[in-house]
Amino acid sequence: MKGKVNLVAVLVAAIVDFGLGAAWFTYFAKTWIAGLRMRGGSARRVSGFEMRPSSFKLISAGYPFVGSILMGAIVGAWKKKAQPEKAGRASA
Repeated sequence: MKGKVNLVAVLVAAIVDFGLGAAWFTYFAKTWIAGLRMRGGSARRVSGFEMRPSSFKLISAGYPFVGSILMGAIVGAWKKKAQPEKAGRASA
């Protein structure tokens, strides 16, 4: 089964990553929102060159980093049930 994508593993990994994102930004909400410097209910335009606190950058960059490792671990560790060999096929 080389080269085939295990769709169940990918779906489970995506759901786990979604849950991680919810938990991550709930836990770090106050610090992350403070980094956005929200005023009057609207956030300032985000730019790659805009100066942000280190805590904001670590929170924002940490989620995809941890999420990618977690999803890779799930997909990499997921094993399909072994399929019995069909009768009549020679074993290598």
